[in-house]
Amino acid sequence: MPPLDFYISQLTPIPAQPKGPALEGKVVIITGANSGIGLAMAHQVAAYRPATLILAVRTLKTGNDALESILKEYPGTNAQVWHLDMADFANVREFSARVERELGVVDIAFLNAGCVTWWKAS
Repeated sequence: MPPLDFYISQLTPIPAQPKGPALEGKVVIITGANSGIGLAMAHQVAAYRPATLILAVRTLKTGNDALESILKEYPGTNAQVWHLDMADFANVREFSARVERELGVVDIAFLNAGCVTWWKAS
């Protein structure tokens, strides 16, 4: 990007965020949706009223707490907490089989969770 383009882009207005049922009829999965960026993303997605919102989390208790906060802010949201531990390949396979069996199609997936197997805390 040439330098002048950068300065011009700073003066360009940002388009307004869509409001209302922008995700109506869509199935959305968010991994790592129980805290941090994943939780903020889940709240944002819930505002757009998807048909189904799956919070894929490693710890069900924190996932249920996240779900409670979403439903408090956006009552009537069809959101569910599903267990997904990215460090357990068998669990990843079970999760994907459940997605196929129960959802059939996924329109949007925010893959926020990760796994670092080489990390050793000292």
